[in-house]
Amino acid sequence: MDEDERPPSGDWRSDLLITLKEMESDSFENIMLQLLRKVGVEDYVDLIGGEQLCDLLKEYQLGVVVEERVLEIITLDRNFFADL
Repeated sequence: MDEDERPPSGDWRSDLLITLKEMESDSFENIMLQLLRKVGVEDYVDLIGGEQLCDLLKEYQLGVVVEERVLEIITLDRNFFADL
């Protein structure tokens, strides 16, 4: 692909690489970037890993149902019962 044919980074025509592997691993991200660089598209592909993918699905409500739960923790007040 010639330079003139490539869309600018951030353009809607840019590609997206999604992986369920978490991107926190520097070695994994570096391997992916090296692969993209090797084929000449590193500036035109965004990498999204597991946690970021989940955050985006939640934010845009795509294929997920968000259910809030309240956790109630009850502890016994031993002093109250000791005085009875």
